[in-house]
Amino acid sequence: MINFVAEGTMPARFPQTNQATTNGAVNGNSYSGNDEIVISGISGRFPESNSIAEFRENLFAGIDLVNDDERRWPAGLYGLPSRTGKLKGLEYFDANFFGVHAKQAEVMDPQLRLLLESTYECIVDAGVNPDDVRGKKLECTLVHLTVRLMII
Repeated sequence: MINFVAEGTMPARFPQTNQATTNGAVNGNSYSGNDEIVISGISGRFPESNSIAEFRENLFAGIDLVNDDERRWPAGLYGLPSRTGKLKGLEYFDANFFGVHAKQAEVMDPQLRLLLESTYECIVDAGVNPDDVRGKKLECTLVHLTVRLMII
């Protein structure tokens, strides 16, 4: 999941306290307790789901998103369990859209391709035209979340 952070839209302020506001700097950027922050876009890839909405629909429909097919790795490779959750559509990537040379896209780590796609989706989900933010300072916060469930 990636959260797109843009300056100046739907502001949220830090909670007010009775303590004096302290100023500081992180990576050369100054901040104070009154700075505005925004988390306005979200994107995600989940087992057998290309979006958060599709993941939700699959869960509500009771679809088993963990399977034992070998489309990603052969069974038993490196001691992996026989049933795993897998992302679908890893073979699809629009290299021209992202300005990546076709030869480079062939050898690019699938995680980097997913990062590019998800970042773009976050910008669009935030209601921002990607052309409007080209060349501007942005922050994209990435969260990699692994969840293990045991159903008894």
